[in-house]
Amino acid sequence: MPEGYEFTESINGVVSVRRIDRRGPQIPEHDVELVRAEMARHGQLRYHRVECVRGEIVIFEPSSALMTLDAEHMRWFGIRWNEPAFDHLTTRYAPALKFVPRGSGDYAVHRMTYRGQGGWSWPLAYGPLVELVKRFMGKIGTDAFFDLM
Repeated sequence: MPEGYEFTESINGVVSVRRIDRRGPQIPEHDVELVRAEMARHGQLRYHRVECVRGEIVIFEPSSALMTLDAEHMRWFGIRWNEPAFDHLTTRYAPALKFVPRGSGDYAVHRMTYRGQGGWSWPLAYGPLVELVKRFMGKIGTDAFFDLM
């Protein structure tokens, strides 16, 4: 491996070689843990993932239809719920929400848009991460998420 490069794997399992960038913003681990802790409080987010991507905290949603079915819905169809039985399924992840550091300890929150060509929205709010996480995380995976604009 040439000096200054590293192997990296994306959330969807794509492995590549990239240049190490030490100039970009570094997210403190306690900020990532804060987001994970809030995510654990919301049942609809149990299959979602949190990753740091290019100096931003990004929440990814699973796009596999089976992974979004919970035990109660499976019982409606007479299927016994056994999560490990679904481990072999390939679940793809798509970004849903991100927190972007602003340099002063505050963050900006953006949501993914699904109109036109899609992409990230303009900043929905600015402030301390703890407040933004409580205000926006619970809306992911609900109808209220689509009202965020």
